[in-house]
Amino acid sequence: MILNIFLFAVFAVIIVFLWVAVFDSNRFVTQKYCVETNKTESTFHFVFLTDLHNKQYGRKNERLISAID
Repeated sequence: MILNIFLFAVFAVIIVFLWVAVFDSNRFVTQKYCVETNKTESTFHFVFLTDLHNKQYGRKNERLISAID
């Protein structure tokens, strides 16, 4: 009985970890920052992409391109 509960708990933890790994590797996150300075007269925009790992975000990466625009 105790062994069955232990095995079920281990199995449940493994399932949760697998689900989190799949969810986390497929999520799309954007962060926007605004920095103001008197050292320049122009406005600059930067895009920093990281950890894409050959993922596609929408057909032909439409979601990614839209977020960059």
